Amino acid sequence: MWEDGTLRTADTRPPKGNDQWHIDGMKKNGHMSPFQLLLGVALSSQRDDDCGNLCVWPTQHAAVAEAVQRAQAAPPGASSPEDEWRGQRPTLPAEGATQVRLEPGDVVLAHQKLPHSVGLNRSPHIRYQVYFRLSSREYKPAKAAERGLWDNWRVGAE
Repeated sequence: MWEDGTLRTADTRPPKGNDQWHIDGMKKNGHMSPFQLLLGVALSSQRDDDCGNLCVWPTQHAAVAEAVQRAQAAPPGASSPEDEWRGQRPTLPAEGATQVRLEPGDVVLAHQKLPHSVGLNRSPHIRYQVYFRLSSREYKPAKAAERGLWDNWRVGAE
């Protein structure tokens, strides 16, 4: 049910387009890099597609990171003031989105530059998920575009 007491029904809108993705923090500051890793914990079942699943574009984090670097290097007047990408927003593959299927307690760990969106919820259930944004102690958001994607993280370390 909705807050006003009306019965909640499954979403009947058409699927979202490939331009409906975002990276968290892209509108909050000029560097678009307020943290490094996104950690999500499923609180409800999303075992099938169209249950409000997290939709991700696997392997596209590097292309998005390069686009952020180009956007930061572009002159401020390169596009409209509302365009945080300064005309550099990448076009993602049309069939590239994957709906992540989760059960309560499952964890998703994603790089901050991984493009993602929330999928439509055509199920009769509300989707619950909680997210945490993580950074290493040494992380400097304003310098993020100059550094590597995994800077200050010991990926594959002992």
